[in-house]
Amino acid sequence: MSTRGRGRPPRGRGRGRMTVSEPVGSGHGSGNEMPAAEEEFQDQTAGDDAVSQAMLRVLERVAGASMGTGAQKSVPERLKANEVEVFRGISSVAPSLAEYWLEAVERIMDDLDFTEEEKLKGVVSLLRDEAYQWWLTVKDGAVADRITWDFFKTAFQNKYIG
Repeated sequence: MSTRGRGRPPRGRGRGRMTVSEPVGSGHGSGNEMPAAEEEFQDQTAGDDAVSQAMLRVLERVAGASMGTGAQKSVPERLKANEVEVFRGISSVAPSLAEYWLEAVERIMDDLDFTEEEKLKGVVSLLRDEAYQWWLTVKDGAVADRITWDFFKTAFQNKYIG
């Protein structure tokens, strides 16, 4: 036996089925209430807007990623955004501090999926004062194609870690 028509509103799928529980202007309520059909429509519209906004953000990320490094921040900007500390290389720095700094920087650069070239560029951008002067001296005394991330790590460890 069918239950259709026994006081229940018709059920359906999709958006086309909206029901109004009270006729508009029926005298019930305060008069400031929104009819149920309009309220349901606004709820659906708000949901559609949220989904559209989420999809737009995803598409912007995909488009930015496909554009390569032009859409991304520079290596030093990405490190700064991750609050990586600079290294001053003051002569009295404890070897353990230099070692911890290098390990922390390398871990962050690995998390950011930096290439070997980006790692070298990034770590040099973090050198200040004595450390930067030391690097300029090392770089000037090296053959250009030998200056790699591994070369930097070895030279840094020899100078500051021991």
